[in-house]
Amino acid sequence: MNKPDSLYKFGLKPLMYSEKDAKLKGTGWIRCGHNITYFKNDLTINENSSFYTLTFTVKFKHSNDSVYFAQCYPYTYSTLQNSLRRLEV
Repeated sequence: MNKPDSLYKFGLKPLMYSEKDAKLKGTGWIRCGHNITYFKNDLTINENSSFYTLTFTVKFKHSNDSVYFAQCYPYTYSTLQNSLRRLEV
């Protein structure tokens, strides 16, 4: 059973960050993946809590690369503090 209000159903893709692409091309976080599915799985904590599984396929461009995945663009506490400082001026 697919989660009816999942943004993945409407085209959202996971994010990927490749350390090699960042060094070679200056590339940051990019949307990636195909065959993306998000569904309720069989695990439960209790009758009021459900768990969901996200699956997708991605092809890695480089060997010996460190690659990170995220659901949304990372926003660090440092970035928040810098943004707030700019607003104070």
